[in-house]
Amino acid sequence: MNLEQLHLAYRLDHDRILLRMSFSPAEASDEEYEEGEKAQTNEREVLKQEIRIFITRRLLKNLWPVMMQALATQVSLDRPEAAFASQDLVQMAHHESVNAIKESGSFNTPYTEEARTSPLGDEPILLESIKFHLNVNQPLHMQLIPFNGGNIDMHFPSSILHGFCKLLQDAEQEAQWDLELNLPSSSIEHMGSGLLN
Repeated sequence: MNLEQLHLAYRLDHDRILLRMSFSPAEASDEEYEEGEKAQTNEREVLKQEIRIFITRRLLKNLWPVMMQALATQVSLDRPEAAFASQDLVQMAHHESVNAIKESGSFNTPYTEEARTSPLGDEPILLESIKFHLNVNQPLHMQLIPFNGGNIDMHFPSSILHGFCKLLQDAEQEAQWDLELNLPSSSIEHMGSGLLN
């Protein structure tokens, strides 16, 4: 399945952020197209899916620092020669990704409301935790773990993950949770004044 859209919005009635993710089937092979485009189109419509997840303040407060550390660690894995500047590289990658998404107009594109199946049910699921798995030169692997058991595996390329971070920041501001979701500071900013004397 291919991720089509991500949408985050604060739900005042639940005091939670609702994450909606829509998926389309993977691209069909040439042999599948030989069976007829109409059948393929109908199959695509049937296989479109949506997952709805509630993000609580507690989860976001715990998730954000771990996600920022995962981004910095991924940079260190992918570019070991620049590991000393991983936090600066995360900031640069974030600004580049967010600017590219803004320029493409994707942040302003409304979430497409269309019929999709909900493999996890119609009600949004509540997450207990999120685990990160990192591999060299691979998209960051997030494992979403609901309270009711099982898990949802997501693979986010860096550009998508930075867009997700921006959407989380915007939704948190709308929620007025006062969490200060900041990007990692550079190592120079972390140095105390006593270290420079």
